[in-house]
Amino acid sequence: MNEIVGGAYPQLSLTTSAMGINMMDSSAASSLAMGLGGGVGGLGGLGGLSGLGGGGNSFSLMQTSFSLNQVLFDGFRTKDGLALASLGRDSADLDIYNAQQAVLSDTANAYLTTLRMEGLLEVSRTALKAAQGHLDQANDRQKAGVGTRFEVLQSQTQIANVKGQVSKARNAAEMSRLFLFNTINVPPRVARLETAPELPEVRFDAKKIEPAVNNRPEMRQLSLKRDVDLRTIDLNTRAYLPTVAAIGSYSMQGAGTGRYWLAGVSAQWNILDGGKTKSKIAQSQSDVARDDALLEQTRSRLALDVQKSIQDRDEARERLTIADEGLAFARESFRLSEVRYRSGVGTGLEVIDSQSALTQAEQNRIGAFYDLQTAELKFARSLGIDLRDYLRGTK
Repeated sequence: MNEIVGGAYPQLSLTTSAMGINMMDSSAASSLAMGLGGGVGGLGGLGGLSGLGGGGNSFSLMQTSFSLNQVLFDGFRTKDGLALASLGRDSADLDIYNAQQAVLSDTANAYLTTLRMEGLLEVSRTALKAAQGHLDQANDRQKAGVGTRFEVLQSQTQIANVKGQVSKARNAAEMSRLFLFNTINVPPRVARLETAPELPEVRFDAKKIEPAVNNRPEMRQLSLKRDVDLRTIDLNTRAYLPTVAAIGSYSMQGAGTGRYWLAGVSAQWNILDGGKTKSKIAQSQSDVARDDALLEQTRSRLALDVQKSIQDRDEARERLTIADEGLAFARESFRLSEVRYRSGVGTGLEVIDSQSALTQAEQNRIGAFYDLQTAELKFARSLGIDLRDYLRGTK
């Protein structure tokens, strides 16, 4: 941008030249003397020139000049250049913003996934403790003569199954943690992550999808691209306008006796360029037409993305409500099965089944909770909300 602005400022230059001339014959010397004498007021004004009248055949000449050039009218080219530079800067800033949003989204999703996996691991460990407790009860009942060896074997089988679940859940949690730290580019840590965040609910009027779509970075970037192409048409059209500049020059020859200055105005008008300007304008107009088509396609695609995000969030909320209800039923069922088992009216298989159902219900609840958090995050991004502000509002 500074380079563009600099073109409108006065341009001052200093030129110094020196030359040596070796004459081959007297007629050439006479011709040169007459030319120099008529052009600058006589040979006497040319310091450093020698040998022309006394039979010499060589001389030297030095000339120094200052030139000043100031553009008076450039056909609005500087104005258009500054506008294009500003649009380019806005586009670069938007690219940085998009990259930041992508990193924030990837990091938040990786964090939520890690919390999900660690939550499932904790459920499996709790189930293993419950299975071990049931095995202890089965052994005690067998020793007391009120239980059977079959119940003990059932409990041992349950423990083996749950241990397999713990191993699988531990591996998934470790892998998700490694992925998280790789995403944020820091060495893996053993420290426990903070408790699960609850992302704020984004309130949105479904009738205002179009403003939300226009706020998406994709739409803003395409709009900037269209503005650039429109401004390029203007810039190419300016080629038909003339440029006007004021010029001034001061020259000094030899020792300074041959001095003169001049001032004037120059104009340049590109009348015929073989159709190059017309071709550039047509290309830019074609680019604008493509921009309009792409904007319309992108607007439809993003509107569909917003609608899908709304449905995904609503479905995740419904599944969380169902998971909460199922978890409450599973806990009560497990409690009653243990009471019946200790009272001698229930079987060990009832306890195992109810424990498995409780574990599944707890896993369903964790999955539904983090599905909702992921859906909230995706919905916020689909509306073009700045994730830096959104994630700061995490409860």
